[in-house]
Amino acid sequence: MNENITSILTANIPAPIVSNKITTLYDIFANSGLSFILIIFVGIRWLISVVGIILNLLLFWITIRTKSLNSCCNYLIAIDALFTAIYQTSNSISMFVVLTGINFINLDICFYLMIYSILSTMMTTCLTFFIGFDRLLSVLFPFIFGSNEYSRRIIIMSTSISAIYAFFMIWESYQLNITIPKTPVICSISDCFQQDVGQMSFRNSFIIIAFSTLNYILICILIKYRSSTTLFNKSKFLNLFSFINLRNKGC
Repeated sequence: MNENITSILTANIPAPIVSNKITTLYDIFANSGLSFILIIFVGIRWLISVVGIILNLLLFWITIRTKSLNSCCNYLIAIDALFTAIYQTSNSISMFVVLTGINFINLDICFYLMIYSILSTMMTTCLTFFIGFDRLLSVLFPFIFGSNEYSRRIIIMSTSISAIYAFFMIWESYQLNITIPKTPVICSISDCFQQDVGQMSFRNSFIIIAFSTLNYILICILIKYRSSTTLFNKSKFLNLFSFINLRNKGC
């Protein structure tokens, strides 16, 4: 009897809803309009990128205009700095998105806005390796690889291979984009590298940076065991290694 009464009383009471859904940034800020929290976080990144753009453009300009810096390695560093500056301008896109209060746009729109940034960042990743590879060849074969003809060839080869890899990654990102085009994103370059494409990009970048580091390890070994190496060359190597180390850390 008591069981029947209990059943009648609880018949219309809905079962408690248990949700395992994780709250995302989209859930919090999608309809919040102008968000000062987003503006602060995106704005900090944007301000850092502005400083980076100025410094990288200065490095590019000084290298191109200074005759004493006209060497293959310095030209590769200048090209790398130029593409880094171009890539860093993409932070202005996400800054614009949050300043308008829209906060999120679809991934397909973001991808087309970020194509130039994907190209630039993939170029800089590859050029980091070729800068070290050029120095390694110069240490191994100083007389062969010290000519202007060599400089032109290595620059053309380095930029061509880097461009091929960059366009390959653009294509892979596009393939991802057409499968999830309506995914809401604030729109940064990392949004274009999701799922398998993101894993592939991280793996490739790790391998390239590892080989870049190997270049400098080999150079260090060669410099240490070559008695003819001057203090100036050692100093030049250390300065270059410090620059590339900062570059890999995103400075």
